[in-house]
Amino acid sequence: RNKVSQIPLISLQTNTSAPRVVISSVLNEFNTSNFTSISIMIHLGRVSTTGFTAGINFRIEGSSATSGDGYWFPITIFTSTLGTNIGSQNPSSTAAAGQNVIAIGATANFSVGDIVYIQNATEANSEFGRITVVTLNTSITLEDNLRFAQPATSLVTSKSEMFYALIDTSSLRRLRVVCDWE
Repeated sequence: RNKVSQIPLISLQTNTSAPRVVISSVLNEFNTSNFTSISIMIHLGRVSTTGFTAGINFRIEGSSATSGDGYWFPITIFTSTLGTNIGSQNPSSTAAAGQNVIAIGATANFSVGDIVYIQNATEANSEFGRITVVTLNTSITLEDNLRFAQPATSLVTSKSEMFYALIDTSSLRRLRVVCDWE
């Protein structure tokens, strides 16, 4: 039987100071919910041009026990890339919702294929996109249209990342995600 639902496990985290570990809420009792698999999708947005000196680890952990903290085992681990040359610019003007072009005055360190994070002052209006065109020192064009208007106070940063895992839950009772940048 197919069952589809979207459940945020970890809300958007804007505190970038290390060391830090964030543990998601726990998904329980897969075997009684007719789940046979679950997709986990993770976005990592950068808000600083300073490259990571150590990767951020995202651990998807499962447990066959119905309770207890000592029964978590890693199913898969994703590690962010290191590096510098992160583009960071405010839009030159408001980019309207429903369009895919963002005017920025300097396009250094923005490249076709980059995933960008657009940090809006209203956290719920922040979003991600993939660059398809860079018009030198004029604009970037995204693969998909913006969901929200992005004013000149928003911050557009490059070198963001996305991770995906399809997890077989047939032997699991619980599942969680741990974001670890200790």
